[in-house]
Amino acid sequence: MNILLVEDNPINQLLTQRLIEKRGDTLVVAKSGREALAILENRQFDLILMDIQMPEMSGIEVTAAIREKEEGTGRHIPIIATTASAIKGDKDRWLEAGMDAYLAKPIDKDTLFETMDMLNCSSQALKNGVPTARPINRVFDMAMALESLDGDFDLLREIIGISLAQFSKHMQNIQDGISKEDSKLLERAAHALKGAAANLLASGVMQAASQLEEMGRTGSLTGSKEALRSLEEEMEKLQLSLGKFEKEFAQPR
Repeated sequence: MNILLVEDNPINQLLTQRLIEKRGDTLVVAKSGREALAILENRQFDLILMDIQMPEMSGIEVTAAIREKEEGTGRHIPIIATTASAIKGDKDRWLEAGMDAYLAKPIDKDTLFETMDMLNCSSQALKNGVPTARPINRVFDMAMALESLDGDFDLLREIIGISLAQFSKHMQNIQDGISKEDSKLLERAAHALKGAAANLLASGVMQAASQLEEMGRTGSLTGSKEALRSLEEEMEKLQLSLGKFEKEFAQPR
């Protein structure tokens, strides 16, 4: 997810940023409500974490300005209110002001991620208390990959290293299969790449590779070059994400 954090406290900024970025999401920090509105003029976000108590503009005022701009556009950015102090009735007041959820500080990591994922599926579902499935990150879902490995971080790091070493070989074979019109080579290489991506729950690469695998299986290579370009785009995103992972978590924990 691409997230905007609106927070003027530097310690809270740092703590939240570390949590979000370790999970694999992208975070932009705005140190005031006015700065947040300026950023939103030029960028789009999947979710906003909004501090309630801020100088100049409160979180409620910033939310009101965001919702006003959204009117008639069909767009609704989920907004999570965050505050260190709340009294009875505050939560209802914040929801009425256009926020979608509320978290107390200090923020609990598990509650934060659960709320983010629910809102990313449907902010209305969270308001109504309807359980929703956790969305999968199309590029690389580190949280779900770790969960599938029972939290074995070292094993995940090893799998990523092996996968990165295999990707270039699989991609070269896919390119050769297309250029040589060798449908069997294309099918085998795309299948192998799909399997490597599945270990990382990288659904974007899996889907693009699956399309090429099917072309190879049927022997119909019409549109294969366009499908290859789509795969290359997904692979570039995945490799950038994995490169960031390796850089941040290169040392054993």
